[in-house]
Amino acid sequence: MVAVIVRPMPPNEAPLAFPLMREIAPSLTLAAWLRQSKRLTSARVRSHFGVMTAIRLGRPFPIGLLCYRRHTDVVRGQVLTAEYVVSMELLDQRPVVMAMVAALEARARELGCTGTFAIIPKVSGDVSLALQDGGHKPQGAILWKTLEKTPNLESGGAVSGVD
Repeated sequence: MVAVIVRPMPPNEAPLAFPLMREIAPSLTLAAWLRQSKRLTSARVRSHFGVMTAIRLGRPFPIGLLCYRRHTDVVRGQVLTAEYVVSMELLDQRPVVMAMVAALEARARELGCTGTFAIIPKVSGDVSLALQDGGHKPQGAILWKTLEKTPNLESGGAVSGVD
C-alpha cells in the first residue's frame, strides 16, 4: 500500500481539495472555498488555524482533509480542534484518518496544546471509528441552529417575550 502523507495544504492545492469540502458542505461554491482557503493557508495565521490535506505518495490529488483551529478551553487550556474531517479513500478510510490524527496531534504538540477535539459534521461511521481508534473519545453532542435574520431593534437588545 502506498504511504499517506499529511501536511499543511499548499495554497495552490485548494482547487484540488474542493471536492473534499463539497462532500461535507454541498452548498459551498468554488469561489467561496478559494476565498476561505486563501485565509486558512496563510503562513501568518498558521498558529491559530489552518488546513491539512492527506495525499498518497506520488499522487497529486488530496484524499483527506481537515480544518483546524487553536483555542482556549476553560477546563483544558489550549486545545486544537479539527473540524470538517473528511476522507474520500474508497477502499479503506482508516489509514487516511489515522495519518490525519497523527498529524493533528503533532501540530497540537508544536503549538503547546493539551489535547485535540475532532468535530465530524456528517455522521460517518468509518471516520468516527478511525478517530476513536486513534484515541478520541465521544464527549457529547454538538448541536447547531442557524439563526434567521431579525429586524434591528431600537433598544439594541434582545426581546425576551416578557411584557
